Amino acid sequence: MVQSQRSKPAAPRTSRRRRVAADRARREIKSADQRRTDILDAALRLFAKRGFNETTVGDIAAEAGMATGTVYLYFPSKEHVLQGLHDRFRELNESSVTNAAVDAVDRAARGEDIDYRDTIDAILDAIAKHFRENRDLVVVCTKYRPELVDPKYSPATEHFGVVARALEAGVSLGKIHTSDPEMTAYLMDAAVALNLHTHITYGDPPDLDRLIAAAKEMFHKALELPAGSKATAAAKLSARRAGSPRGSGSPRRKAVR
Repeated sequence: MVQSQRSKPAAPRTSRRRRVAADRARREIKSADQRRTDILDAALRLFAKRGFNETTVGDIAAEAGMATGTVYLYFPSKEHVLQGLHDRFRELNESSVTNAAVDAVDRAARGEDIDYRDTIDAILDAIAKHFRENRDLVVVCTKYRPELVDPKYSPATEHFGVVARALEAGVSLGKIHTSDPEMTAYLMDAAVALNLHTHITYGDPPDLDRLIAAAKEMFHKALELPAGSKATAAAKLSARRAGSPRGSGSPRRKAVR
């Protein structure tokens, strides 16, 4: 006698309409900032792997898991996506440098004895750390320039202002010597950033630790306070502030000849 087998009750199936609605709900909870971040993250992966010219807006959309039209809601073109990556790089760099500079100024304001060499080291270490931790972003920003969007594009240099103010505080406290903290801050970044870009992207110079060590030694010596010149350095800085029409803003590239 053959026993009939009882069929197990079928598991409830979610209708296609309900799945689509659930997927749509999951997509809709993302904020505009998160969608913009997703687009930049996807573009960074593709630009680093394939190259800028070989990547389309459709590729970026697919990588980000969204429709091509959605990308265009946030960026008018692929070139504007690239500019967004340059802005991200600058913002991250500013944040790391600002933290190092502000910490030194705050400690000095509390009356702590600050060694100017430690502050210089902290700023340069922050810049190097930022480059090391964002290699793909460095490579993309080195190889593909934002001038593709706007020939007059010039990256903001707010962190120069932060470092300049830290240097001004050091002069006022009699810790360092420089008659132009603003331009000194600009040169600190220029001397290190270009070499970091080429090191991360092309392996030149080959030894990053030597580069940073040499940069620290150079700026230690450049900012070292000559004996008996505390009052003189502070006076020169005060005179320069009084005579400068631009105050302590960021140095402009066209001022460099």
